[in-house]
Amino acid sequence: MPARSPDGRQGGRVDVKLAIQLSGGQLAHGAASYLGRPPERKPPPEDPEIRRQRDELAQQAAKLKADLAADVARTKKLEKSLSEVQKVLQDQQRKRLDNQSPER
Repeated sequence: MPARSPDGRQGGRVDVKLAIQLSGGQLAHGAASYLGRPPERKPPPEDPEIRRQRDELAQQAAKLKADLAADVARTKKLEKSLSEVQKVLQDQQRKRLDNQSPER
């Protein structure tokens, strides 16, 4: 005989089988099936520890996103500064080359 679910009915179909031993030693059998709408499933109660961990991870993710955005902004600023320095160096090199030309 299958074990009964501690949570009650799980589906829309319920099969019931009954066997009774009569006083003369004979067995009497009976069976019935019921069909209906499956029971409404309720979500399990939320574990406070899991909620705490989820909230903590959400805070960590938000901090990491903010840190990443700050790093992206810093990198763009550094790239712009580098580009400006490279342009100044190129201008200086061009001026030196111009000053070295024999045409002067």
